[in-house]
Amino acid sequence: MSFVISEMISKLCYDVGFLVIVMTLASMVCLLLSTFQKKFAFSGAFPFVCSLGAICLTSPWLRYFYELDPIEILYPIGLSTLICTFILLELYHTMETVTADDYILANVNFFIDAVYPIRFIHHVCELTDNMNFFPDILYPPTRRTSTS
Repeated sequence: MSFVISEMISKLCYDVGFLVIVMTLASMVCLLLSTFQKKFAFSGAFPFVCSLGAICLTSPWLRYFYELDPIEILYPIGLSTLICTFILLELYHTMETVTADDYILANVNFFIDAVYPIRFIHHVCELTDNMNFFPDILYPPTRRTSTS
């Protein structure tokens, strides 16, 4: 498990990972601020619009700061949108199934739902380490030259 976490942290230290973290944090801050207002309920499409709006509003500034092309910023936008959608759907599921008194159960539920896909990907990678999928391409035979 620690190997998976260290691998994810090392990937997030790249520029794309930093962009995804900043966009996701901006989206979560926007969602947190939207819960303080009383006009719109935290349900339906409103949280999705808020989170996607925050992602889209931070992307031009990050694009300018990192001097990226418009196409290059689409990958961090898509990945940040996927992460925020997962978090929002998890929040909706928690709001439907858990009461306010069961906050420990809600935290454990969110932790399990976030960690198990990572464990699955890690185990698949471990199982396929010693498999030769394309042996001719990955491990080409050595050519023998005749010396005669």
